[in-house]
Amino acid sequence: MLDDHQLVSAMHARSSPQSRYSRYQSARRDLSFAEWATLVDPSRGLSLIAQDRNSPSHVVAVSHLLFTDRAGVGELGILVEDAWQNLGLGTALVRQALAQAQNLDLHTVLVITELSNHRMRGICRALGSRTVRVEGNVIDLALPVAGPPPIQDVDRRCHASAQHLVSPCPARSRR
Repeated sequence: MLDDHQLVSAMHARSSPQSRYSRYQSARRDLSFAEWATLVDPSRGLSLIAQDRNSPSHVVAVSHLLFTDRAGVGELGILVEDAWQNLGLGTALVRQALAQAQNLDLHTVLVITELSNHRMRGICRALGSRTVRVEGNVIDLALPVAGPPPIQDVDRRCHASAQHLVSPCPARSRR
């Protein structure tokens, strides 16, 4: 996954400042190679990359399910390029992360986001989240790992290219 850094950085640049802010609580334009290497380090968790079926070098979304300092608890972050939002890709990535969380010995997946991030909050609510904490304009949501199976109705412009996963969304993963 280290070799995907430039493709993911290009997706960051194509994403709006609002989308990047929703993911990172800052409107960063790209990720340094060192930051990317930390995010995709298999000892830190699981990363998925979603690609356009018609253009595999075009990354359209990325997710990271990272271990926390609390046993059995992971933290999930997702960025979906603006042109690919509202197609079910974010939901599919969250579901895939939840499906893989059991393999990582996690019982809870946390999503930390802005109160104004209605898309992510809606995805989490639909998947049975509970509010853990609200501080200022940030909300922590806990998703149960034992949840519904991954959905199959993702926009068909996406494709699966998984090394360790069979996924309804375009994902390559390394653990």
